[in-house]
Amino acid sequence: MAAFIDVLINASSGKSHLPFRILLTSRVEEHIRKRFDDPATQSTLYHLDLANYDARLDIQVYFEKQFNHIYDQNLRMMQRISKPWPSSKDLTVLLNKAGSSFAFATTLIQFVGGYPKPHKALQKLLESGVNGLDPLYEQVLSSASGTADFHQILGTIIILEDNKSITFLGSLLHLQNEDVVCELLGVQSIINVPGNDDELIMLYHTSLRDFLTIKSRSKEYFIDPPLQHFHLAIHCLKHLVEYPSKDFFEGDVANYAFFNWSHHIFSGLQMQGSRVDERIATSLVTLIKNLLTSQGKTWNNTMLTIKHDEKAQILSYVRDGKILFQKSIVTKNLTKLFQQVIDFCEVRVYN
Repeated sequence: MAAFIDVLINASSGKSHLPFRILLTSRVEEHIRKRFDDPATQSTLYHLDLANYDARLDIQVYFEKQFNHIYDQNLRMMQRISKPWPSSKDLTVLLNKAGSSFAFATTLIQFVGGYPKPHKALQKLLESGVNGLDPLYEQVLSSASGTADFHQILGTIIILEDNKSITFLGSLLHLQNEDVVCELLGVQSIINVPGNDDELIMLYHTSLRDFLTIKSRSKEYFIDPPLQHFHLAIHCLKHLVEYPSKDFFEGDVANYAFFNWSHHIFSGLQMQGSRVDERIATSLVTLIKNLLTSQGKTWNNTMLTIKHDEKAQILSYVRDGKILFQKSIVTKNLTKLFQQVIDFCEVRVYN
């Protein structure tokens, strides 16, 4: 980003002025702030600090427009609710909750508008009595199915570094696309569920990830990051083991599984230390054995086609994982298997 800013500044300064203006918006990131605060850039920049901007009036206009829209879309359910809805008193409460956060305001509207009875959803929020998004997240999650599939889908979305599609999640988690959609519909006020299975699922606000991975905040909705990494490693290995007999691992999911199963094991160990559930360790042992035996040729062919630095990265994760596994009592077999994978990879990396 700093390099991109430099390009824009250079293009906008001196004699070569651009015939248009560029608007840049960003969170408060230190490396970006330093670049903008550089005295050499001040002649080409106009800095507007939104941290000191009171967005309350803008949010009030947004609320009034959106609540009117929700009311008009749900006339059958809202016919006994008098206007203005919400009342001036309730609108003031909502504005106090939102403060200057449009993130809260938009998520609240998604939540209320997504309920069959919007006035009931709004009443729940008004009775929560706590500012911030946490009670809103709790309200939404309390209405989710709570099934094992739901927790696996949500946990995968939260842990994956990049947004993925419904098709991708279905294939990786061995679920039908419609099952993924069905589980996510209950939380679509906080997660953007696309209308097309090949479009990306996205969080409406990144604070949901923070909420779900901090137990003191999310309580019974907590997603344990190291445990989720182990589960993802298992799903990646299953996908590779069950991959149709071909010369190479191909496709988005197979490529992801090929490059990342060892990364997820390493990440889980790094976060959790040497405490590994015996059932998870047993599953990993079985799957890695099966991968080396049933898919050895496919693994070998794929290793031969990828870049040297990609091979080295896979080897690095496996080596680091082996070192961490050596500290665990229940994973001696897994440590031996990791050494087999290391031996297998080293031949392909250094030959």
